Amino acid sequence: MHLPIGGRSPIRVLVVALLAAWVGAAVGVGPAAGATRPSVAAHGPRDRPVVALTIDDGWSPATVLEMVAILQREQVNATFFPVGRAVAAHPEVWKAVADAGFPIGDHTYSHAYLTSNTVDWIVADIRTDAAIILRVTGKPMVPILRPPYGAWGSAAYRAASITNQQALVVWDTSFNDTGRGTAEEYATAGEKGKEGSIILLHANRMKSADALRLAIESYRDRGFGFVTLPELLGIDDAMPYPAFRPEGPPPEPLGTRPRCSWTLA
Repeated sequence: MHLPIGGRSPIRVLVVALLAAWVGAAVGVGPAAGATRPSVAAHGPRDRPVVALTIDDGWSPATVLEMVAILQREQVNATFFPVGRAVAAHPEVWKAVADAGFPIGDHTYSHAYLTSNTVDWIVADIRTDAAIILRVTGKPMVPILRPPYGAWGSAAYRAASITNQQALVVWDTSFNDTGRGTAEEYATAGEKGKEGSIILLHANRMKSADALRLAIESYRDRGFGFVTLPELLGIDDAMPYPAFRPEGPPPEPLGTRPRCSWTLA
């Protein structure tokens, strides 16, 4: 069982989630008939030295492309959770992410607090995001919901069920890269994961890309490999690279960053 301990206050999120589940059971709020029953996870199994990098938002297209270039060069797996509005604004960037083979999950269209909206509103927002991703990339999203801010309750869980998500996922380790700080400080925070950790960072500023590069080196020095989030949670989906780099010299770079037909400002 994976406990929902992500978010800004892990203890508070856990208490709220448990209360929401108890209240939902008491009043009959749960998966609709015939819907899925998503798992809830802040981490994966603790029995292997692997971690799952998850990259949220995508407000900076230059940062997204730099992260993709780093992941390709280092042959490291990651899972992206872009906001639908960012995808709509920069479709060629997200087509490049999908073409590079990285899984894309649902982070909603609006990036609103899901604790402040009804089930129907959340369902519509999730489906809008899914439709945009499919139209832009030509590929369906993996059935994993990352609630914005790590905030969710019974309404978000029921919406995840109705939209056939297999998992509702937060995190147990974060780069803490949404505020002030240097790339080195972001990396220090992001390097604290352990076996099975789900690690959060954001594609909103270039310092996060620099931190990603540093953290990859740190995890590899500690003997860790990198898996996609679907792989960590046992959800069927392709994984771009092996979890562990083969023994021997580093691989040759796979090329420059994905090319777009327009110039970034």
